[in-house]
Amino acid sequence: MPPKSAKKPAASLKKANAKSPAKVLEERMSEMNLSDKSSGKGTSFSMTAPKLAYEVREGNRNVAYYELLAVVGKEFLRHCKVLPGGLKLSVLFGYPRALVSERASRKILAAEGIAFHANHARVVARATQVEHVVNSTYELEEDILEGDPQVVSLNFKCEEGPINGDRVTWMKWRKKGGRVVVDGRVHQQYYDIMIIKVVSQETYKTGRVAANQYTLEDSDNTSDSCDEEEDDNNNEEDEDMAQL
Repeated sequence: MPPKSAKKPAASLKKANAKSPAKVLEERMSEMNLSDKSSGKGTSFSMTAPKLAYEVREGNRNVAYYELLAVVGKEFLRHCKVLPGGLKLSVLFGYPRALVSERASRKILAAEGIAFHANHARVVARATQVEHVVNSTYELEEDILEGDPQVVSLNFKCEEGPINGDRVTWMKWRKKGGRVVVDGRVHQQYYDIMIIKVVSQETYKTGRVAANQYTLEDSDNTSDSCDEEEDDNNNEEDEDMAQL
């Protein structure tokens, strides 16, 4: 009789060459195109802030205002500038590196009622993504990760360069229902609003105003009842907070 073909060694060889799910995931992640600093396999640290834009005439210059709702606080602002050419406004907010740490993984799982384990599939996948997209792209000393800036087209040529000083204003707007209690103390949460002013390169003769613009002379300096009511409500809430 001819000898039977041995199948077990092939099966053993297949088992020996088998890769763990984590290893397969790691190899797939390493094959990603990481030429874009801000993203990889769906990961992105680029932020786009909701904005309100409007234009006015101040003196002999056109002025555009942009009110941005900052996704993160002003401490994460990396730059605010009009790009060369004067027709693009660029604003860049960074992403806190702490949010991609293992501690963050623990908190995310805990929020979903899942026990943390180093071999948990989501922990491994998240750590692999961080290793290949974050740690291989950014220096370990960088606490703030930069993606792509938010670029806004301007309707007229504006003065180029960084925007700072009195051309950037920050204000806080009280969140409705934003009171939280931490360790028995009441805290009020706020929205951070960034107000950016860009000024035209060109000067104009007085009275030449576009249809969509208003001059300072058109403005009424008196406060309307809505503003006064808002101030009264804010004062009442501040007093309530003080009493608490």
